[in-house]
Amino acid sequence: MSSFAQRIGGLKVYLAAYENLIYPRFLRKYGGRKLSQEDVWGVLSSSTKLLAEAGPILDLGCGTGWFSRRLAEHHGAAGPVVIGVDQSEHAIDRAKELQKQAGISSERLSFVVEDIEKSKLALADLGCQNYELASEVWLCGCLHQLQEPEDMLRRIRRLLAPGGRLCIQTLEEPSQHNQRVDVAVMRKMGQKIFRPGEVEKVLSLTGYDVIRMEAIGFIKLVVATNQAAQVERKNDE
Repeated sequence: MSSFAQRIGGLKVYLAAYENLIYPRFLRKYGGRKLSQEDVWGVLSSSTKLLAEAGPILDLGCGTGWFSRRLAEHHGAAGPVVIGVDQSEHAIDRAKELQKQAGISSERLSFVVEDIEKSKLALADLGCQNYELASEVWLCGCLHQLQEPEDMLRRIRRLLAPGGRLCIQTLEEPSQHNQRVDVAVMRKMGQKIFRPGEVEKVLSLTGYDVIRMEAIGFIKLVVATNQAAQVERKNDE
């Protein structure tokens, strides 16, 4: 079942204002400084490294597709295909409109309506028939919206190619802050605001090696790799 926050996020009027108004204001308020989408992109992308035979890049919970478009533009025509996935049909419709405005072809970037918590997360089901594993998975503004974030992280780890990267922008409560009312409201709306230090613990428990981790106010930025995933795969064979 979708949380109240997810239902609000699927409204057309919300989506129309999301990239230019709502998301920038959110980052500035909870980042504790003039944090922007480009700042988040800069931190996460600077610690990624495409694999030699790069599978697709997945942007899970992509919303209106800002990071999906940025990834497609960054890697260019010779780069891996980018697939944006979101459970909201309205969000995907808006993402496709913005893709068209940006002049990015469907060969480089595609969008899929899919509830990632119910999906098998198989690339073939997402329209990518040539690969079984992804080179990168992005979760920007998504992890704290999920009912079972640890389960999702385990499933994503098995989806990543050896040495693949997981890029996260989520919410973690600082040890000291003055936003306790906001935190209580967000938790009431169904968002998981991680406790201080919890993101790193969850990633360790689910088998990731953290490459970079940066906290900017409530905004937690993480790049991790799945090096340990191969041990699990071999044991399951």
